[in-house]
Amino acid sequence: MTPVGGATLAVAALLLAGCLTTPPPGPTPMAEPVGYLPFTTVDGLAATVGPAPAPGSARDQADRADSDAYRTLEGGDRWLMATAHAELRPPLAAQQFDCALGGRMTVRPMPALTRLMTRLQVDTVTAGTIVRTRSDRPRPAAVDPQRRVCLRLTEAGRASPSWPSTAAAVGTAYGEMFADLAPDRAEAVRRIGREIGVSRAVCALDWPGDVAAGQSLGHSVYAAVAETPAFRHDLEAARAEVSLARTAAGPESPGCAAERRLFPSDG
Repeated sequence: MTPVGGATLAVAALLLAGCLTTPPPGPTPMAEPVGYLPFTTVDGLAATVGPAPAPGSARDQADRADSDAYRTLEGGDRWLMATAHAELRPPLAAQQFDCALGGRMTVRPMPALTRLMTRLQVDTVTAGTIVRTRSDRPRPAAVDPQRRVCLRLTEAGRASPSWPSTAAAVGTAYGEMFADLAPDRAEAVRRIGREIGVSRAVCALDWPGDVAAGQSLGHSVYAAVAETPAFRHDLEAARAEVSLARTAAGPESPGCAAERRLFPSDG
């Protein structure tokens, strides 16, 4: 619904007073993005995610030990990659897969890919958010306020629950999507999708167990989305855009050298 402000009321008053001049139309409000799945389906997928580990349980203690191990990566190439992985908004998130795909996904407009990623993200984030409403697991950076994080974190973000990792769910779903768009690079793009989730643990934003739960949810959401006719239609339109981007001449993404050092088997 378009909000009614003072300017709008003033225009209405002029028209009612008999002014014959029609005011120029304002900008068209942006429609809220929608996913591919009905809410009942998304809610059902969220219900398959179990509860977070109980505080002090063996799973919780193992998670804390695994999280502490990531401290050794602070300041290195993997830390810098984790910082970059924080960008998951379409279409900018497509650049996370540039090196794995061998092309630049954000150099030119790719409307079909943007639509595909946006709607997939909506379904995945909605499912993750539903699970989080019944979770109160604090983030590593909340348990240890002195823990270094690799991106700006608001107090509200620090206090929000970490189970499951919604970013890990989105990264996994994106990885599956790019595997369908570029089957010859399926292993490499799925690796990046997984690493987007790992980055949350590197950054002390989510526990490793949160990441694993998010990755599982991402797989489930993608499997459901991939069955919808609208998704399959958008996938084929995006396939042509991705293919063109992969064959276009141009400089390599500047982060690819570091990525090859980190994941030499994907080169």
